[in-house]
Amino acid sequence: MAEWVAAGMAAAPRPAGPEGPTAWAAAVGALLFAVALGYAVGRRRGRREGYRLGRAEAPLLLRAEALVRGACPVCDGDPGAAPAGGDGHPREGNVAPQRRAPGPRAPARRAGGRAAPDPADPEADRPGGPVRP
Repeated sequence: MAEWVAAGMAAAPRPAGPEGPTAWAAAVGALLFAVALGYAVGRRRGRREGYRLGRAEAPLLLRAEALVRGACPVCDGDPGAAPAGGDGHPREGNVAPQRRAPGPRAPARRAGGRAAPDPADPEADRPGGPVRP
């Protein structure tokens, strides 16, 4: 150190490398970039998720609002605007609603857990069971 003082230098020369204000600026810049990137990714994910939820919930909410207003949930019109003498919706040509046909029912169960025989099948009560081709 004595030779540096004699040469007019106050201290040893610093090694080259990231230190001082440039190191802090780079660290702050990297931190800001990471925050901005996280914000952008999170915002995109949130918008996509919100869009999905909105598509699922919007019809239910619109139908509920229409019913609260007393409007038709199908066409959002006044239910009194339908032509007189019909039970159906005006968009459907004023056709009365049809009853749904009953679907196939599950066979009734006996106490033993086996299915009850079909009364329309003459071979259902055979001791060996029904014979199917």
